Amino acid sequence: MLAKRGVNQALTQWKPTADYLTEKIPHATFELIPLGFDEVTPKVSAGEIDFLITNPSMYVEMETLFGVSRLATLKNLGPDGRALTVFGGVIFTKANRSDIHTIADLKKINAFMAVKENSLGGFQVAWHELTKYGIDPYTDFKRLIFRSKHDSVVLAVGRGDVDAGTVRTDTLERMHAEGKINIDDFKVIGSGYGEKIQEFPYKVSTVLMPEWPFAKLDHTPDKISQEVTVALLEMQPDSYAAKFGKNAGWTVPLNYQPVRSLMQDLRIGPFRDFGKPSLKRLMTEYWRWITGFTVFLTFLIWLLSYIIKINRRISASEKKLTVEVNERISAEKQLAERGEALRAEVIRNTASLQHLEKIRKFHELTSLLITTLNPKALLQKALDRVVELSECQIGGIFLYDEKSQQVRPYVFHGVSAKSMSAVGLGESLPAQVIADRKPRHIRTLPNECALTVDFGLWKSCPKELLMLPMLSKESALGMITLGSINGFAQEDIEVLSHMADQISIMLENALANEEMERLSTIDSLTGLYNRRQLNEFLDREVKKALRHHHNIGLLVMDVDHFKKINDDFGHPEGDVVLVAVAEALRETAREIDILGRFGGEEFVAILPSTDLAGAKALGEKMRDAIANLDLSPHCTRPVTISIGVTALWEANAKSVQQLVKQADQALYTAKATGRNRCCVAASDGVQ
Repeated sequence: MLAKRGVNQALTQWKPTADYLTEKIPHATFELIPLGFDEVTPKVSAGEIDFLITNPSMYVEMETLFGVSRLATLKNLGPDGRALTVFGGVIFTKANRSDIHTIADLKKINAFMAVKENSLGGFQVAWHELTKYGIDPYTDFKRLIFRSKHDSVVLAVGRGDVDAGTVRTDTLERMHAEGKINIDDFKVIGSGYGEKIQEFPYKVSTVLMPEWPFAKLDHTPDKISQEVTVALLEMQPDSYAAKFGKNAGWTVPLNYQPVRSLMQDLRIGPFRDFGKPSLKRLMTEYWRWITGFTVFLTFLIWLLSYIIKINRRISASEKKLTVEVNERISAEKQLAERGEALRAEVIRNTASLQHLEKIRKFHELTSLLITTLNPKALLQKALDRVVELSECQIGGIFLYDEKSQQVRPYVFHGVSAKSMSAVGLGESLPAQVIADRKPRHIRTLPNECALTVDFGLWKSCPKELLMLPMLSKESALGMITLGSINGFAQEDIEVLSHMADQISIMLENALANEEMERLSTIDSLTGLYNRRQLNEFLDREVKKALRHHHNIGLLVMDVDHFKKINDDFGHPEGDVVLVAVAEALRETAREIDILGRFGGEEFVAILPSTDLAGAKALGEKMRDAIANLDLSPHCTRPVTISIGVTALWEANAKSVQQLVKQADQALYTAKATGRNRCCVAASDGVQ
């Protein structure tokens, strides 16, 4: 843990998080080690720690130098209690300054104050914003002053000690709430922008940056890293770890490329020499030109020497004049031939540079796609850019469904989705590309080809088609189809094949991220929603019902004598019973109903747009389905459930807690009056 405010503060704030992980992952023990700024790099390089919590700029440095990778991003609490995953910088001056209205106006001020040179929110994001307006704070300001605390910067601007300053977002709002300042006495310069800016509640002047990451070192095993990720994502805002950490838990890892780009632009951290020319780089990129120029210069020197010798021979003897002239003509002929060869070499080098330029643009696409985690958005963005860079007219991406053994159209460019349909393996050329895992270059298409390019005034079939498989570890993910009216050169096919491989890797990462998010909401035994996800659904549905005056039913169910089943038949057989009960509930429920395992042998069904009578009828149907289960040989005794039934309006509930309490009371009545029955909770008691 980067202890930016000292060891004692770091232990107080973050040791509960280590204890939380130890509790959630019983086979591991987590120890918190507070580190100063100068201690992080030696510890990471030596591999003496397994996980790291640090600020975004230091994380990017560790990622660049040692391969550290992020697992989750902190949900920080603002002064008004909001949970935020991003922050930025605020550039401000006194409200009564009539000479400062925009960032460009700062070029004429005398004094500017910031927090620290290595503070991302307290200086670096504002520094980056100033450079966009041609302002270098180290040379354009007569005085550039740093203070160790954000509050000191705000108070200095308020007193008029400096003309303007910058601090991290939410500082002005926090000091206003604490009564230290009146926020209306200050004027914020600039307007924040970038992803999530519409949701950001505080004053901001810069692009938003992701909050602190929880990262793993390169040597840390994937299994324990996955368990840590799931535990962090499950952390609730009211848990003791979140309260001591002054946060609302953690979320899926955000994109830290904006931090990397800022550090590269400012030449700080590991990018101090970024973009500087070097002899090695010059030789690597231009060795052909250097070699050609050296050969040509050597030839010119030799030619000059040769001409001098000829002149000497002419002066020495007229007898040798004819021979010398012939030799000169021969030399000029050789020079012309070599010049022609040199021009041909220049043409070839130009073509190679154009090819390298295409590769560079495709690598830019790779950097762009890293910011997208949604699979469909990722593939659509990738297809649109590939079609643009390859100068094709149409394109499509098909995904392979291994379960149904079909190739299904997924995203398109320049062609209607209605003209595409799913096909089985072996039934079409796209399916054959998937099966063979090899590209297909079709140079001749029939006149009646279904794929057409619409040019507005006329339509035409593409001249050639290129089909590229999307593979991951020798398994097929899908296929990219591109159509061109100009055809494909061999070097273009090689670049596009490389791009297909890159898109495949990004797609696999996006699918893995999507699966991780799904697993964090699902009970691993029954496949139903877990308690955390049920609480979110129930809170959302109750608020919706109260807002739109709809009704909502709730069933709380408990398997009767389940402890007896475990004692008599064993816990593995008890798990079989729970899985069978979950399947019976899933088959009985409607499509709009939300089912989940609340814990142990207790299940919950959320019934949107359902009154008390409807909830009671569905509960009886579920109870009857469970009573008719035949679980032999796993369990030879009858399995039944008791159900507590309630509905929002009939129970006169005003909150989630009241609704759940009514259902729990009804369940208790069902247990107390003989089990294997539904009891209804209404506003005047249990029926």
